Amino acid sequence: MRVLLSIFFSIFILSGNVYAAECVATTKLDNLCITVSEIKSYYRQYKRRKLATVGKGNWYFTLADLIEATKALTFEKILTHEAKKSGVEKTPYFKRYQRDIENEYKEIDSYVDGLLKDKKIKKEEAEKLRKKLKEAVYIGYLKKAYLNMELADYLKVTSDDISNFMEAHKGEYGFKRDPDRPKMKIISKVELVRLIRQEKRTRVAQEFAVSLWKKYGVKLDKKLLEKLDKELDK
Repeated sequence: MRVLLSIFFSIFILSGNVYAAECVATTKLDNLCITVSEIKSYYRQYKRRKLATVGKGNWYFTLADLIEATKALTFEKILTHEAKKSGVEKTPYFKRYQRDIENEYKEIDSYVDGLLKDKKIKKEEAEKLRKKLKEAVYIGYLKKAYLNMELADYLKVTSDDISNFMEAHKGEYGFKRDPDRPKMKIISKVELVRLIRQEKRTRVAQEFAVSLWKKYGVKLDKKLLEKLDKELDK
């Protein structure tokens, strides 16, 4: 958590430059916009995550990466927008995370108070940072709760699901030992339900993401992205 806070803090401080509110991506529904300044900030994070995975010097960033980052940020904005509209914060799906949110708020307070104590930030900046960090935590859990609420009915595991899973993984999993299949993994019904739900969640989440993307009618400004890519490549 403290590493994430440090990254967020550096982004917060560096994001003082204001760019014209041109949109690299827009949506037909509700007219959402990803501005140049937003994608620049997000793209810095995207590059850091990529290099942390492949290692520095092992990846050359191209326009394709910028487009991928733009799509990812656009979807995050759509998801946040949907979660805010849904009223999920009034449901048990969100309320179950109340203690987690409070604990993360305490970590943020401790982190920002430490910056103030070490005189690394002024009081006014500290309060802005504190508010922004807490808002990010709140939105994160809001989106998580929203997805749980939207996908709940699709993630129910039926007896047919169990039968189909066992048939598809015949010889791989079993409820009791079989001398003819010594390598077979013995699994409880609780573990089995968890595995099935994981498989379902991956598939359903992908389908849900595609449906949201189509619902909002996303349009990328390819010319602006090309111009931005050349600028960032200097």
